[in-house]
Formats: sequence, C-alpha cells, structure tokens
Amino acid sequence: MIDSMTAFAREQYSGPEGDLTWELRSVNHRYLEISLHLPEELRSIELMIREHIGQRLQRGKLDCTLRYQLSATQQVKFAVNQALVKGLHKAASDIVAILESQEQYKLISLDPIRIMNWPGVLSKASLDLAPIESLAIGLFDHALENLAVTRRREGTSLAVLLQQRCQAITEHASAIRVRLPIIIENIRKRLTDKLQEIIEQLDPQRLEQEIVLYTQRLDIEEELDRLFTHIEEVGRILNNGGRIGRRLDFLMQELNRETNTITAKVNDIEATHHAVDIKVLIEQMREQIQNIE
Repeated sequence: MIDSMTAFAREQYSGPEGDLTWELRSVNHRYLEISLHLPEELRSIELMIREHIGQRLQRGKLDCTLRYQLSATQQVKFAVNQALVKGLHKAASDIVAILESQEQYKLISLDPIRIMNWPGVLSKASLDLAPIESLAIGLFDHALENLAVTRRREGTSLAVLLQQRCQAITEHASAIRVRLPIIIENIRKRLTDKLQEIIEQLDPQRLEQEIVLYTQRLDIEEELDRLFTHIEEVGRILNNGGRIGRRLDFLMQELNRETNTITAKVNDIEATHHAVDIKVLIEQMREQIQNIE
C-alpha cells in the first residue's frame, strides 16, 4: 500500500475531566517535521506524542494542536496563605498606628483584591493531571490512526493516477518506436543528400564528420529501452507499495533524462510530439509523487 503525505484528522472528547480536541494536519515534506502546540499544563506528554508519531510516519510536515478546557467541576481552586494575610493585616495596622500618632492618619481600608495580588497570597491548588494526560495520549492515537487511514486512501488514489500516466507514457514511447523505420529512412535520405554534396566537394574529413553526426542521431533505440525499463520499475514499485516517494522521485529524473535525449536526437515531427507528451506526463507524475511518503 502507498501513503500520501497530505491529510487532516480531528478528534474530540468531553467528560468530567474536561474537553480535549486534537487537530492534525499533514502536508508533503522531504523529511518528517513535527510541530506540536500543547497547553502549558500538558507539556509533559510532548515526548510520548513525538514517539508515537515516529512509529507511524516517516515523511511529511505534521502540525498537531491540542486544546484543553477544564470542566466546571474542575475549575481552578486557590489556596490562601493565611499566615501571609495575617502578617499583611498586622503591618497595615502598625502603619495606621504610626500615622495616627503623627496626626497624619487618614482612613485606610484593606482591599481584598489588592491583598490577593500580593505575591504569595494565592496559590493554585494542585490538580491531578495524570488522568487527563492519559486521555490526551489515547485521543491522539485515535487521531493519528485516522490521519494514517486518510493518507493511505489518498495514496491509493495517487497510485491509480500514476499507473494511468505510466500506461500513457508507454503508449507514446511505443508510438515512437513504431516510427523508427520511418525516422531512420528519413535520416538516411538526408544523409545521402549531404554525402552527395560532400562527394562533389571531395572533402573526406567533412564526410567522416557527417557520418559520425548522423550515426549518433540515428541511435535512440537504447534510450527507448531504458525508458521502458524505468516505466516497468515504476509499476513494480507501485505494486509493492510501502514508503516509496523518494525512489519514485529518482525514477522521474531518469525518465526525464531519457526523454530529453530522445527529443534532442530524433528529427521527426510526430515522434517529437510524442516525446513532448511524455515530458508533460512525467511532470504531472513528479508533482503527484511529491505527496507520497
């Protein structure tokens, strides 16, 4: 089976522990690049999340976002440092006494809100995050599984498209091969005409140069053989499946190289049209292969 690198998955959970939502987005990338966006209180699960991703994926840029909202029964509770509050009250009372003795006293009230803002007066009551962490990891595994299923489904569709284009390339290459006798005959005719001019000019060196040049341009059989071989290899890789993106990308380069050589060598309008169509198909395949893991 073949996996695409483009997919999206979303998983939600609502319960007494709170509300959890995972969103996973995957796009193509040369390597595996992970971006995690976690609530501060759940940062401790980052390493495990990365390990789970590494066990399932090898390539792609993966963006993972977790949103967490406490339930009403688990709203943040604060503990009051009673000793500190009493100390602040005592200090305020002493200040009042000092000002009163100096006849500088004005009414002073201790605002509870200002006291709450004093460093150390309030502290968050500890919350057991272990159950929430376990839920978040389990929910992530479900989201990752859904993402993998989507990537597999997209990869299967891409494989069909690639096989169709391989078949089209084979047909174009076969059409070029069918025209080889005509191409060769045309080259021989042009060569004969050239040779006649050279013989009349009695220039043996130019005669030899022309023979070498036309002989080189005549030989595209080898390029066609390699083209068919590469197409067969693409089909074999698609059938075997797995993580094949890089291998297919390399084969696209080889196909493009052989097609460029054929285009440069052949001097036949119809064959050139087939070669151009092959190049278009290769480029379409290359774009699709960029999304294959």
